[in-house]
Amino acid sequence: MVKQDRKIYLALNPSGYVKISIPKVLGRTLRQGQPTLLAVGFKIGTVTTKPHISDQVLELRHKGIKLATGDKLQKTSVIDIVVGDGSLNRFKTQKKDNTKENEDGEN
Repeated sequence: MVKQDRKIYLALNPSGYVKISIPKVLGRTLRQGQPTLLAVGFKIGTVTTKPHISDQVLELRHKGIKLATGDKLQKTSVIDIVVGDGSLNRFKTQKKDNTKENEDGEN
């Protein structure tokens, strides 16, 4: 029993977390993207690399589904990151048979 004219406080626990928009991390480096996602409240899952000209974040995925900037996910959701490995930016150099001249100027 509650006495008359008493206040009753009721606390409700939500069944899930608040939905948060995905911040702009596509096109940024992994070093910039990870802290941004963590600061908002997401968790980082697997980080995979993909042959690409840059070492930037190429895709974000949640449970295999590709995400875009502005999509909403629950706070603490696990996001997988796909990053370029920069391998397409490297030159294939051929070895040249160059001889260096001595300090005297002779071959």
